Amino acid sequence: MTTPAHGAASVPPHARRYDITGSHQAAIVLERLQYWSPRTRVRKRGKAWIVKSRADLMWETRLTEKQLWVSLEKLEERDLIQIEQLLFAGKNVTHIRFTPRGVMSLDKVGFVLQIKDPEEPKVVQEGQPEMAPEDRPEMAPQGQLLLHKS
Repeated sequence: MTTPAHGAASVPPHARRYDITGSHQAAIVLERLQYWSPRTRVRKRGKAWIVKSRADLMWETRLTEKQLWVSLEKLEERDLIQIEQLLFAGKNVTHIRFTPRGVMSLDKVGFVLQIKDPEEPKVVQEGQPEMAPEDRPEMAPQGQLLLHKS
């Protein structure tokens, strides 16, 4: 495979995630985790966790259950993420967080880190600044329609 003359900065985001994971499906899962990482509010044992049900991740990634778990295992084997089953709202739910190595790996391929808590870096795609809470679009609860006020 040849490298384009434009340089590493012009490599598309999915290709950069593929370079880290070695799998297109794992790259898709990594993208979703990057999306949710700066939005997480769940803290357990002093660390921020992304809390997503298997069904939610399958819906977001369009992967089968087996494809999703193989992808998560690849990410965990490469020490990019840590996965634990913990209680959330009285249910046993998958909790995922980026490891320090995962954060460094993302940084090396051009994803900007925004750090608010020194222990928990926020990973966002380059060129997409984090929005202030008052600037964030209003979102409807899952499964409900957002009714805009005129």
